Amino acid sequence: MAEKTVYVETLYWRFCDPFATVAGFDRAAVIEQARKLANDELENALEQNICGMENPETADENETRDNLASDLCSTGLHEFTYEDAIRDILDTEHVRELDSEGLTIL
Repeated sequence: MAEKTVYVETLYWRFCDPFATVAGFDRAAVIEQARKLANDELENALEQNICGMENPETADENETRDNLASDLCSTGLHEFTYEDAIRDILDTEHVRELDSEGLTIL
């Protein structure tokens, strides 16, 4: 029986619940999408000044970015291999989305 591997990576802020999980059948696409989401989240945090800067006018943006980046965490890439027959059990629409897009965000 054929096997299929699903790759999963979850992103979260240190001491917080996850904010995104990326899953897909293409390892490189999952890694790339997780990095993109992490960068987008970091930019969003900087734009919204959620970093707790006391005086944003005098704060060094690179230092602030580095501090925020150190609190942005990932579970790392996890691989789950299963028999291809399990696809019949999985939600067909979800499997189609994973196949066609190479990944999905849960």
